Amino acid sequence: MTGIFADPSINPAGAGLLYGNFNQIFVQIEAVLVTIVYDAFATFIILIIIKALIGLRVSQDDEIIGLDESQHSEKAYNI
Repeated sequence: MTGIFADPSINPAGAGLLYGNFNQIFVQIEAVLVTIVYDAFATFIILIIIKALIGLRVSQDDEIIGLDESQHSEKAYNI
């Protein structure tokens, strides 16, 4: 929202969309998009490392038993 509300009376070098600087909103949108791409790439790399070291899923037997019992030795529901 800085690209919209930046007030030139506070910072003379920057004015937002409400103060006539249309370019600032595009700079802000570009920064948000770059951040999203960077975060997606970093998350992908982290998932690859975790998958190589310990795996992303539990075994099928653990899923059938239930994760509460197989991982914590507890039963969530006594049905």
